[in-house]
Amino acid sequence: MCPNRWPTAPAATATTRPTTRPRRNAATCSNPKYSWRNPGFAQDDAHPVLNVTWNDAVAMSRWLSQKEGRRYRLPSEAEWEYACRAGSTSRYYSGNPPESLLQIANTFDADAARHWPALRAQAQPGSDGHAFTAPVGSFRPNAFGLHDMLGNAWEWTADWHDDAYYAASPAVDPPGPADGTVRVRRGGSWHTWALYSRCSYRNWNSPQTRYTLVGMRLLLEADSADR
Repeated sequence: MCPNRWPTAPAATATTRPTTRPRRNAATCSNPKYSWRNPGFAQDDAHPVLNVTWNDAVAMSRWLSQKEGRRYRLPSEAEWEYACRAGSTSRYYSGNPPESLLQIANTFDADAARHWPALRAQAQPGSDGHAFTAPVGSFRPNAFGLHDMLGNAWEWTADWHDDAYYAASPAVDPPGPADGTVRVRRGGSWHTWALYSRCSYRNWNSPQTRYTLVGMRLLLEADSADR
């Protein structure tokens, strides 16, 4: 769990919605036949891009920065949680009850459990209307106006992972560990249980990992005139 260590008023803006795709099974999602073009289930350009590695996300941010002449990047882990919580202190930005996720996030629920009956006991009771990914912006945003900070697709952050880092990190603007072997991802996905969809929950993978639960959200740094 990441303690409440936040950036100062950020000179950057998280994109209000996850990166969409210009464009089967979760147990076989690392199969090479699946990619961002074919995650194993139906998507269109309104859905979040999946099957992207951390390296892919960084390459995308560099390409977009060069194309638009502004700096896009992955958020730090602290920036991500600040943006996700939007001033809240509860498990989810919708409150503490897991059932509140149905209003704000696409997670593993009764719709998805029909495809994985062995996992039905872990499914969120009720229906959010989507068995797989949902079009971005389908759910109520948080207090900052950001959609899908929880659920739909895990989001890479810039930081290396270190279990002990926040015990001694700066209380304001922690930059993340200087090195490591795995990168942090946050937020949960369409195939994630409520326990793992909390604002505070941390997960990680190698920078080369890709599978059909993981996408990205880029941060756009504000110009001085925008601050």
